[in-house]
Amino acid sequence: MYDLYPDCEGELDLIGDGYCDDATNNLEECGFDGGDCCECDCVIPADASEDQLAYSCVQFSCDDTSSACYVVPAPTPTPVAASDDGDTVETAENAATTATAAAISTSAAALAVALISGAVAFGW
Repeated sequence: MYDLYPDCEGELDLIGDGYCDDATNNLEECGFDGGDCCECDCVIPADASEDQLAYSCVQFSCDDTSSACYVVPAPTPTPVAASDDGDTVETAENAATTATAAAISTSAAALAVALISGAVAFGW
């Protein structure tokens, strides 16, 4: 095991034991804990004791981008910054949301006017 991961500073004896040692071994230099942290790669050791079976392959934190079960994290939303005077600074994301809301509001108002005009025209 030591030869496989010469740069690993984690707990080498725990690599590939069927339990995700996320804090110490879920790193590239430790082989992502031998697959223990990815559900589709986790293998319960053949010589696992009853105690090991209780915790083997049940907790996952798949950071291995080469794993078939790796999921790309969702992008972090752009934080809204405040200007020096405390007012909110408009970001591109917020501007798009504001423009969309304004367009919907304008469309709704136009529809309401059309419905009211139609009702008046027909004497409703």
